[in-house]
Amino acid sequence: MTVLSPNLKKKMMANYKEIIVSSDSKQRLDVYLLPFFSYSRSHLLKKIKQHEITVNGSITLASYLPKKGDKIVVFLDESGALTPSNKTVQIVFQDDDLAVINKPKGMVVHPSIAHHDDTLVHALIEKVSLSDHDYRPGIVHRLDKDTSGLLLIAKNNFTHHELAKQLKHHMVHREYLLLIKGQLQQKHFIVEGSIGRDPKNFKKMMVTPLGKPAKTEFFFVKQYQNYSLYRAKLYTGRTHQIRVHLAKLGHPIVGDALYGGDLSLTNKGQLLAAVKLAFVHPTTKKKMAFEIEVDVEFKRILQRLSAL
Repeated sequence: MTVLSPNLKKKMMANYKEIIVSSDSKQRLDVYLLPFFSYSRSHLLKKIKQHEITVNGSITLASYLPKKGDKIVVFLDESGALTPSNKTVQIVFQDDDLAVINKPKGMVVHPSIAHHDDTLVHALIEKVSLSDHDYRPGIVHRLDKDTSGLLLIAKNNFTHHELAKQLKHHMVHREYLLLIKGQLQQKHFIVEGSIGRDPKNFKKMMVTPLGKPAKTEFFFVKQYQNYSLYRAKLYTGRTHQIRVHLAKLGHPIVGDALYGGDLSLTNKGQLLAAVKLAFVHPTTKKKMAFEIEVDVEFKRILQRLSAL
């Protein structure tokens, strides 16, 4: 152990948390501290390396095993801390390895430069164990802010790795319900158009040969007056994939202002919901399948259209 300099001591005492170890631990320091903070393990490792965690007034290694009576001091920071939110999120299923969440519309999945709090991660960190990542703990794949529905959450690093591998090899089955204005000639069709960032608008994606390959399969579900309900199956998971492919066809999703969707039924974001999710459980190797209904707003709009 190395004794701290007076300047570092002063810095740490400005905003810190003190922990007195109640009994000898068989867990290394970074693991031992996890229950005390909303930091991820990787962020705790970083803090130990940056000398922002001390034991009995001295810096130490992450491999140190805390002993009874040790005084651990952790300098607190805002950048890596994830403050829990009181937002409610429906947990459709969970076990020791993973969870399936029904993400509400209007909620961002993980923290970013533009979204520092009130994300799905903030809503989950005190309710569900999450795999390691500084700002995206547990997040295997994402849904857009205004897309509701089923989302996989990994509770440990093994599960995260295995689920990510299934996604990469297109082994995770994902289906969405969506509403468009008008009617497409085809009832069943596949769109294959590479997707990349729109150079004229950083918020938008576009079909471009310079992008990454993307494939979406569409199935007609129901015809309403001036509107059509479709089911979409993802083969790849590019940003805004379904929204971009439909916009390219001239039928952007209802409520999708970014891509020119009709706003006469709603101005609260696209009517797009992840309603079906299937995958192989990484530990049990059992096939898991989940299906939900669309959210309340989506359902009310469909009921209104049915009554016309």
